[in-house]
Amino acid sequence: LQSLSTGAEEQLRASGVLHFEYLADPVIDAVLPAIGSTDGGTEVSIFGTHLSSLPPSTLCVFGETVAPWHAARRSSTLIACLSPSHASGAVLVRLRDANSGVHVLGGASFTFVDVPIVGWIEPSEGCATGGGTMVTVHGTGFVSSDQASCRTEGNAISRAQWLSREVVSCFVMPSLTSSTNLTLEISNDGESFSKTV
Repeated sequence: LQSLSTGAEEQLRASGVLHFEYLADPVIDAVLPAIGSTDGGTEVSIFGTHLSSLPPSTLCVFGETVAPWHAARRSSTLIACLSPSHASGAVLVRLRDANSGVHVLGGASFTFVDVPIVGWIEPSEGCATGGGTMVTVHGTGFVSSDQASCRTEGNAISRAQWLSREVVSCFVMPSLTSSTNLTLEISNDGESFSKTV
């Protein structure tokens, strides 16, 4: 039910006729990305239908944790949220009216993951020219996801190939600088990267 402005309501009362507009219930279908850091701060797009009917007081709720900022409506099918900090694991993402406490129909799964820890890489050397080097990265906390990434000097990012929770592989391009040492970092979500190796 959509409320009327005070002026419009007074005019309708004076005419002796009141009109109500019934709106379809908003529904959540999916979220993207479906994975993010336990530190929070991942911009999450929530896709659904009839989202334009949601009030400005709409909140994003991850499991039982309310995100610290109100949802930002981008269109009738898209809402943007920033994920809160949360323990690792999968949760249901929902939208809630802060005034009424009513949740939107549906929901979608989002998984909080820790920043991985890198132990060592092999080989530890590669050609400074040519096509680059495939390296195997050993550590802990690697997660199989479409966002898993490797980042090297100059912020060159490539996809990480997940092999296990302890091993991923990365393709490292040759350095474009005179430096003989490159940094290598790994991310489970494409945003929060491990310590430099």
